[in-house]
Amino acid sequence: MGTNNEMVRQTMLGIYEQVLSILKTYPNVSTVLDIPAGSGLFTSILFENKYKVYAADILPEKMSFEKVKCVFADMNKRLPFEDNFFDAVVCLAGIEHVENPMFTLSEFFRILSPKGIFILDIPNINSLYSRVKFLLTGGFFLFDPFWLSEHNHISVLPPYLLNSYLEKNKFQEIRIYRASLKSYYIWLHPLITCFFSFLSRILHKKFPLLFLNYEQSIKFNNQKNVMWSDGLIFVAKKPY
Repeated sequence: MGTNNEMVRQTMLGIYEQVLSILKTYPNVSTVLDIPAGSGLFTSILFENKYKVYAADILPEKMSFEKVKCVFADMNKRLPFEDNFFDAVVCLAGIEHVENPMFTLSEFFRILSPKGIFILDIPNINSLYSRVKFLLTGGFFLFDPFWLSEHNHISVLPPYLLNSYLEKNKFQEIRIYRASLKSYYIWLHPLITCFFSFLSRILHKKFPLLFLNYEQSIKFNNQKNVMWSDGLIFVAKKPY
């Protein structure tokens, strides 16, 4: 168990570093919300990098970083912040825990200032590994009984669906980054893509109406970032 916890910690540290580097590409970002803040590790990183950071969590007492106060916030309900307040909102290891992702995304949009930046990550259930896992076990990556009971992963969000949710909530300039790439398998991508393209053409002839409805999502899910990454980072912008 200790080894698993350390692996998770190292993975999250890598994601924190990546998200910080993304934030630094937006020089006008000053006020940042970290939600859910958890133990406060990413909050501390933001603080040390001179951001005016706010922290929120459903269990604020678990925050161990004392230089920033963590306030109570339930992401299933209206967030305790004013409209158009933050330059950036960062939600890491959070959206898969909420009951109604569409509502939660609308709240993030509300509290962001115009031109504000929204960053979140998700477990990637459309990775090739997760697709094979589902085929063999009936459970997606990080959405099996263990992750439901021990980590409360209750909202399964395929990347294509999350992208649509962001668009429906009026976010713009949506970009997707890989959080962790299966680099030792990446050489297989051209082969796998050719196989899926061949299979799609055959099935398209037999079920034209079905593929008419799913053509865009198939193309989206066969991107290199989506197919070979265990996690994805979405970056979106609130318009003027």
